[in-house]
Amino acid sequence: MFRSRAYDEELIDDFNVSGDALIQNLRELHTINSLLGGYGINFDGLKKYLKMHPGDSPLTLMDIGCGGGDNLKVIAKFLRKKGVEAELIGLDANPAILEYAEKNCRNYPEINFIEHNALKPLSVRKKPQIVFFTLFFHHFKENDMQLIIRNCLSTGAEMLVINDLHRNFLAYYSIKFLTTLFSKSHLVKNDAPLSVLRGFSKKELDCILSGIPDLEYVISWKWAFRWKVLIFEKR
Repeated sequence: MFRSRAYDEELIDDFNVSGDALIQNLRELHTINSLLGGYGINFDGLKKYLKMHPGDSPLTLMDIGCGGGDNLKVIAKFLRKKGVEAELIGLDANPAILEYAEKNCRNYPEINFIEHNALKPLSVRKKPQIVFFTLFFHHFKENDMQLIIRNCLSTGAEMLVINDLHRNFLAYYSIKFLTTLFSKSHLVKNDAPLSVLRGFSKKELDCILSGIPDLEYVISWKWAFRWKVLIFEKR
């Protein structure tokens, strides 16, 4: 079961999912990310960029598959404390998710949202310095991942930060146990273990990324069972 990726669709992959079940799912995903260090990977990428480009402001940051906007909120809080001016843009294909995200981020005028299918060409008003993909790519097949990455790099983005799941038995049974015990969302109970099965080995990530010409990338393992991938286009 863990030797190769699963391709079964998760319930959240249905763009028509909406209502209280969706909101409960988004809230629990934020809790899971907060407790299991899921946002730390994004901070690692952001800090690395700021170190490489000190004083580079204002920034334009994008979060593709932004969900409820929680990743953008934590980044916005961090940048406010650092005194870094930034425009943050969240993209998602589900209009009900974006409606929740706008309410969730209503106190952050620097955050805006756009309905967008990631498999379609990406047109941007400003070049994004960083594009984040948080628990996003495991929803896609390998050739679609390569297409999305190429689309993002075509905007002139300087860094892509991938934050996704390491597929193994311990991660699978741990999240299955925790969500069965604590989750009130049938979406989370179904999708969280399946997400792990749709996750990646390091070899698989390397194979996907090496298939894109002129790409520099670094893959690192992070707790809890996450991959941090920093991608740069060769100049």
